[in-house]
Amino acid sequence: MRRRALATLVAVMVLAGCPKARTNPDDEAMLAALAAADAAWAQRGTSGLDAVTRALDGVPASRVDHPEVLWRRVRVGVAEGMVADFPRDARRAYAQARGTAIHCLQAEPMVARSLAQAQVADAARVVSKARGPCAVWAGVAWVRWAWTFEPGAVTMDLPGLGALLDRGDMVADPVHHTATVWARALFVALSAATGEGDAARARAGLLEVARGQDTPWVRFEDAARGLASRPGATPRAAPATPEDRAASARLAAAPALPVDDAAEHD
Repeated sequence: MRRRALATLVAVMVLAGCPKARTNPDDEAMLAALAAADAAWAQRGTSGLDAVTRALDGVPASRVDHPEVLWRRVRVGVAEGMVADFPRDARRAYAQARGTAIHCLQAEPMVARSLAQAQVADAARVVSKARGPCAVWAGVAWVRWAWTFEPGAVTMDLPGLGALLDRGDMVADPVHHTATVWARALFVALSAATGEGDAARARAGLLEVARGQDTPWVRFEDAARGLASRPGATPRAAPATPEDRAASARLAAAPALPVDDAAEHD
């Protein structure tokens, strides 16, 4: 809850920089919608992802392209990909989420020029701090999209992906760091699978993903897929979010994988 509160506080501080903004009804309505969206996100295990989207739909039309709004929409899109029943549906959700994040980044002319020339790495290097969260979540959505393919199919995406994650982690607020670390581990695993990365580093990163406390079932599923084995025992906590319930169901229906006994001692 502290992380969500911090994200909303950042938006308040950005808007508070201008005295006029403090009394602008659209700014006040946006902040109220963001607070409602963060509360709905925290309760999505009972109210579902649609409740988060409905809260974000309450943002005034004049503020729909604000980066604090857009990165939250990307986060919902990523979660929708996680709950999708089929890889093609997950891929579509991740691609749409990535498109929203790129739309956010293109508001900056230098970024837009580089993206227009398909120079994603160059674009990432000039993303401003204000749009750092969009860079983070562009990287998250992109790496999860790539994660639905066989590794060799996304080799050309890897340089741009890495640059987005690097820049996002550099300029975004710490509230986004956990998402970046997780996405970075998947990125390293994809790189290793194509022969471009360190297999030992990839393994360590996936095991670290599996130890995370937020959405533990999705994390376990990611690690199992990347390692081609179960990284120890399944999570003890019952799946409490839509993403975790979907991951738990997929794990139960999937062919049994060997248990990586060494994982528990790494």
